[in-house]
Amino acid sequence: MDWAIVLSGAFFIALASFLRGLTGFGFAIVATPLLAFVMPPSIAVPVAILLQIPSGLPTVFRDWPDTDFRAAGIAWIAGVPALVPGLYLVANASADVMRLVVGAAVVLSTITLAFGSKSTDRRGRSNCWGLER
Repeated sequence: MDWAIVLSGAFFIALASFLRGLTGFGFAIVATPLLAFVMPPSIAVPVAILLQIPSGLPTVFRDWPDTDFRAAGIAWIAGVPALVPGLYLVANASADVMRLVVGAAVVLSTITLAFGSKSTDRRGRSNCWGLER
């Protein structure tokens, strides 16, 4: 692997980590498309996910008492059917197709976060798809 790729990847990871430090979320949604510029998406996606897991553990422990397990379970169950086609795409689609898929997912996620459905959590606090506003 070329040093330019390694340094670019490290810079993109640092940038995504900085954003996560400021906002508390968003590491993977920033890191994945940036990493896909310098490496195949079939590598960028697992790298971003594997780096997200340990960085998210402190948040899990901190927010555990406030977790709405019913909503989390529904979100998890709703996401399970997407695993098979997602894994198929990552394993078999060309890098260019995957870059388009990742880009579309980022755009849709951004729109959902910006204009998403507003609701209240079990304590009556306003949130948008589980994110406090």
